[in-house]
Amino acid sequence: MIDDILLFIKVVDAGSILAAEKVLNIPKSTISRKMQALEEEFGDALFNRSTHKIGLTMLGHNIYAQFKDYEARLSEMLASVSSNNKQVRGRLNVLLPFALTTDVVLPKVGAFLSEYPELQLNIMHSFQVFNMQKEFYDIAIINYQPKQQNQRFKSLASDKVIVVCTREYADKYGIWSNIEDHDQHIIVGKIAPDGVVVQDIPIYNEKTAETYFVKLKPKIFFANFNECKSFVLENNGIAGIPYSMIQKELEMGRVIRLIPDWHAGVINYYLMRNIADNDPRYVVFVKFINECLKNNNLERIPHNSNQFFHS
Repeated sequence: MIDDILLFIKVVDAGSILAAEKVLNIPKSTISRKMQALEEEFGDALFNRSTHKIGLTMLGHNIYAQFKDYEARLSEMLASVSSNNKQVRGRLNVLLPFALTTDVVLPKVGAFLSEYPELQLNIMHSFQVFNMQKEFYDIAIINYQPKQQNQRFKSLASDKVIVVCTREYADKYGIWSNIEDHDQHIIVGKIAPDGVVVQDIPIYNEKTAETYFVKLKPKIFFANFNECKSFVLENNGIAGIPYSMIQKELEMGRVIRLIPDWHAGVINYYLMRNIADNDPRYVVFVKFINECLKNNNLERIPHNSNQFFHS
């Protein structure tokens, strides 16, 4: 309908439908048909057809007055948006956890960079606990709470860790349906960022809120969830993987969730920065990250979610 209203404005500016045909290179019959459809939409005539020259009814005058500058204003708005996007320039050094990169961020990062053509992203990973104040990262998103003193961080979101394996693995080794039977299966362990190998794993019952500590004996350890996922998808074993990382494979039936009433805890994501919060690079990237989290159904942490804390 907006397109037809803009065509109506051009007809009035041209002085007649015939003149508009020559200016716009649109057949007169097409213009007439669209003007008639527009009048039907408004339920009244726009043109006074009792004269040879173009004349407007009261409704026609009102529509023209309200929309005559619409196209120019719209062009100004688009130019302003384009100008603002070009002001976001320079390199942004970003540290991301593997758990977010592959399945949450990378599918959308191309569109993000197209929107901000002057921005360059340098995405890195670290498996070690680090001190943000001594790093060159502009922004860091981590999945553990910083331990060094005086490091400022902000809560972003949380993700549930679920236990999965492939159907091929289950067909070969059986379903892990009882928590006590973990020693009969090939369990994948994950090394914490501080290098600690955790074997006492809390398992949470979603229905009863009961917590059960399982002393696992993993056959293999990995430093990140991406490697855990690859190991599982090769039909090698069982691993706890963040839901956002394995959601597509669950929906496609490539993996099955074991012990469905239980989950292996929650991963919390935190944001740290070394640049000002009003830096255009920071503003647009954090907005982008929040959209990625929302699109992947990661639960936003509501309390004090916009406030930075000290560790």
